[in-house]
Amino acid sequence: VDAEANGPQYAAVKDKRITRVGRFIRKFRIDEIPQTINVLRGEMSFVGPRPERPEFVLELEQEIPLYHCRHLVKPGITGWAQVKYEYAASVEGARNKLRYDLYYIRHFSPALDLMIVLIRCGIRGNCLNSKAGKPPNAHSISIRSVLCGHGKEFALPLDCCARIGAIAPD
Repeated sequence: VDAEANGPQYAAVKDKRITRVGRFIRKFRIDEIPQTINVLRGEMSFVGPRPERPEFVLELEQEIPLYHCRHLVKPGITGWAQVKYEYAASVEGARNKLRYDLYYIRHFSPALDLMIVLIRCGIRGNCLNSKAGKPPNAHSISIRSVLCGHGKEFALPLDCCARIGAIAPD
């Protein structure tokens, strides 16, 4: 059975294409083993923006400004968007997840990585349950200020910052 006979499809929370074996593999995270090997090889990080399927990346880079900026850091098995945002199965969902990915890139630190791992493992203290670290609502602040900060130094490739007005190319 070709689950994608009509082309690539986003996975859904209760995806009807998942078999019993697939459900078992997912439940016990067996499907994460290849990514864990990629972490050991240095091709991925344990924490970082979750990689997207190449078929979707091309579409998302055309639809969402700055989508390519999430590739500034190695992809991860888990990330800020995975612990702070629901499952995204559309371009609009990817746009919302991008805010979290850009927040992660902007605030990248071992402490943030540790907090993400603790949240992912289900260890939630008062500070982890707070709304601290939640990216601002799109209506109240621009992606530019989330990514490049309010006057704070943050080194990004020229094309990413130039496109959001943070710096002007020479």
